[in-house]
Amino acid sequence: MTATSSRTTEFTQDVVITRTFNAPRELVFEAWTDPQHLQQWWGPHGFDNPRCEVDLRPGGIMLIHMRGPDGEIYPDRGIFHEIVPPERLVFTSTAFDDEHGEAQLQVLTTVTFAEQNGKTMLTLRAHVLKASPEVMEALAGMEQGWSESLEKLEAVLKGAQWVSSRDRTPIAYDRTGDGSPVILVYGALGVRSHVAADGLVEPLAQRFTVISYDRRGRGDSLDLTPYEVQREVDDIEALIDMVGGQAALYGLSSGAVLALEAASRLPNKVTKVAMYEPPFVTDDSHPPLPADYIPRLNELIAEDRRGGAVALFMTDAIGIPEEFVAQMRSAPMSEVFADEEGMVPPEWAEMEKVAHTLVYDALIMGDTMSGKPLPVGKWASATMPVLVITGGNSEAFFDNSAKALAQQLPHARHVVLEGQAHNVSPEALAPVLAQFFAG
Repeated sequence: MTATSSRTTEFTQDVVITRTFNAPRELVFEAWTDPQHLQQWWGPHGFDNPRCEVDLRPGGIMLIHMRGPDGEIYPDRGIFHEIVPPERLVFTSTAFDDEHGEAQLQVLTTVTFAEQNGKTMLTLRAHVLKASPEVMEALAGMEQGWSESLEKLEAVLKGAQWVSSRDRTPIAYDRTGDGSPVILVYGALGVRSHVAADGLVEPLAQRFTVISYDRRGRGDSLDLTPYEVQREVDDIEALIDMVGGQAALYGLSSGAVLALEAASRLPNKVTKVAMYEPPFVTDDSHPPLPADYIPRLNELIAEDRRGGAVALFMTDAIGIPEEFVAQMRSAPMSEVFADEEGMVPPEWAEMEKVAHTLVYDALIMGDTMSGKPLPVGKWASATMPVLVITGGNSEAFFDNSAKALAQQLPHARHVVLEGQAHNVSPEALAPVLAQFFAG
């Protein structure tokens, strides 16, 4: 044994974390002891677990291979000491073996599960039994690592599943129905938990396998690396690979442009694309996006003025009058849009949570909202069937640009959904999508 492997450093401060989950403690306890559940949430953000084994008995072994964002495997081995379902778990874990196979870190972890009116108060206490100087950096991040793991557990308990993108970013998704796969790509500020998403998922799931996902940086999906449009294409590719290697895409607004971008870069994996009102501005029928829009967004986000960023998007990118935006900020959306038959936006506070991703949508759009014709040949490799849909009650620029796009793509057609506007009713849209994807 080397001198390095035999040295230890005293670490006297326990890590104690308490978290309340909106789930019965039997379910939370199962998430800690069932390897299929553990595999979904164990480890910090950006880590997944290609191997997870649990021998649930005193003296039994827990073995988890955590794979980091760099692809390296970090084995985590544990021995159970106490198992009291669904109240208490006590186990010792070891990690960071030296060249002689001796663990440089040993931690005693106690987890208790207390019932609170149908919810579960979980208390985790991690006590370091042994630590070499070489693992002190990892110890310094132990509390953050456990906190991130519990954030992932919370999402798992809500029913979320994840797929790892090319850069190891976890992308959360729901899978519903059975049939050929259709992936829903939401537009700016959209998240899969919004009720409008449910209105589209349920009817489509009667005929298709519907994948509803949170784009990176939103909802239960993470955002681990500097943004590039290609990374969002990688996210879609990971979802396609997860369902078997081919899928159709449906995109709404800027999500439609992302779907088209993915189709043009993944022509052998995307079978069809349906787009509802990609917000191209190709002529003088709508004011162009101001040239300083992205710098102003970045400034507002940097100053943590998320409400201001959402308002800027509403006024400058969509063209909503400032007085109406003021109503949206001060009243429930159900009141503001009481006379509307289409989908209602998320509440203002929910939109503020994902305001930082507005820049992402602006980068996806590029200069296609500048009032200039669409770039010739940009999406020429999207040779699969493409359906571009606009609402009969929408502004003329949606119709104009949809026709221009359909003329550019090899196998595209444009249809008008009468009686609909940009806030399209899922009930009106679903039959059109189902017919296209089934054809």
